[in-house]
Amino acid sequence: MDYLIIGRFMKPFGIHGEMKVFPFTDALERFRDLPFIFIRLSSELKKCGIEGVRYKGDKVLLKLKGYDTRNAAEQLSDEYLYIDRAHAAPIDEEEYYYYDLCACRVLTTDGEKLGSVCDIQNAGSCDVYVIRKDTAENDIFYIPAIKDVIKKIDINNKEIIIEEIEGLF
Repeated sequence: MDYLIIGRFMKPFGIHGEMKVFPFTDALERFRDLPFIFIRLSSELKKCGIEGVRYKGDKVLLKLKGYDTRNAAEQLSDEYLYIDRAHAAPIDEEEYYYYDLCACRVLTTDGEKLGSVCDIQNAGSCDVYVIRKDTAENDIFYIPAIKDVIKKIDINNKEIIIEEIEGLF
């Protein structure tokens, strides 16, 4: 995928078109460096220029060009914010973008297929991968993203190899 999700619009903030954003990054200052973001409207991504960035606690207040009223901004509620890979922050070798991990197949070191990553949640001390089993739509389980469990992540082949430890399942 050529675009990465960096956050989700929550709700308008004030009356001048600012939107509160739940960021999917630890580096909130990263939003100041972006000249634009993309928003999925209908089935296409629309490029939107950024007029202003402020911070309120652990949230970002974002003002986009062309969204000058609360009513206009309200249309963006619950939509995701995307950036192209050219504007993505550099990451270390053993770090991964959220979007690259989603839909990865999860297998045990013995080759048993367990399911696919459908979400990633932050549990404070580590991320937790939410795995949807291949056998049932609503059957999910959680895997802590720690070295004792995650043995290999292969983004190119969309696979994550895990070591089963006692009490994991």
